[in-house]
Amino acid sequence: MTLASKMNPTGHRVLIQPDLKTETKSGIVLAYDARRASVDSDTGILVKVGPQAWKGFNDGTAWAQVGDKVYYSKYGAKVLKDGDNFVIICNDEDVLAIVNDESLNTEDVEAKEAA
Repeated sequence: MTLASKMNPTGHRVLIQPDLKTETKSGIVLAYDARRASVDSDTGILVKVGPQAWKGFNDGTAWAQVGDKVYYSKYGAKVLKDGDNFVIICNDEDVLAIVNDESLNTEDVEAKEAA
C-alpha cells in the first residue's frame, strides 16, 4: 500500500508522487539516501486532489487532472515519507505546469535559465 493511498488531501491541497532519480546522468546508481534527496526534483504525477482545489480561481476549472505529470514548486511543498515511499503535499497554486513532453528535463531548463 502506497503512502498516497493512505491519505486524502484536505481543502485546496493536492498529492503528488514525485519522480525519484535512481541514477545520475553519467549512469551511477544512487543509494537510497541520494534518491531521498532527489525528492526535490520538481516533477511528479498528480495522484489526489482535495475537495476545494482550484475552486477559488476563475470558474474553478482544475488546472491539472489526476494522472497528469506536473511541475510543482518545491519550496511550497511538504515531503512526507513512509518507508521507501514519498509523497508531496502542496497547495493547488503550487502546481505550476503540466509536463506534456516526457523528454523534458527540468534540470536542464533550470541550468540554461541560470546561465
